[in-house]
Amino acid sequence: MRGSPLIRALLAFVIILLAGFPLWRLTEPGSVAAPVDAPEAPAEQARPIHLELTFTRPPTAVQILHLGKEVFSGSALAASVEAKIEVPYPEQGIELVFSVNWPEGEPAAMRVRLHAPSGDEHERTLWGEGETTEVLSFP
Repeated sequence: MRGSPLIRALLAFVIILLAGFPLWRLTEPGSVAAPVDAPEAPAEQARPIHLELTFTRPPTAVQILHLGKEVFSGSALAASVEAKIEVPYPEQGIELVFSVNWPEGEPAAMRVRLHAPSGDEHERTLWGEGETTEVLSFP
């Protein structure tokens, strides 16, 4: 056998101490780096979007919200309504909150046809009875 086991153990202990110091500095609670501010994405421009609302029974009131702001409202509407709203329309699409009040009684439906600024047409259906609120996503 070559060398002394005591010297080998001492050498191993010194290597562990040398490796432990940088690890201790990296994991020390006070050494957290300041977060880097991410650049803000440019705000999307509001663009006109054409909506067609078609009802099986005319509602007493309709309200459309985008990001908590009212973009359309109406009462005593006909069986078919066309509206033009101005909202930002990113590539990922948008979500609109529809609140519809139908007269009590039987269930009713509303078909929403959205003409996107890109030229695409998207269609969604909302079913309900009485006061109905639903979020519809348009890609």
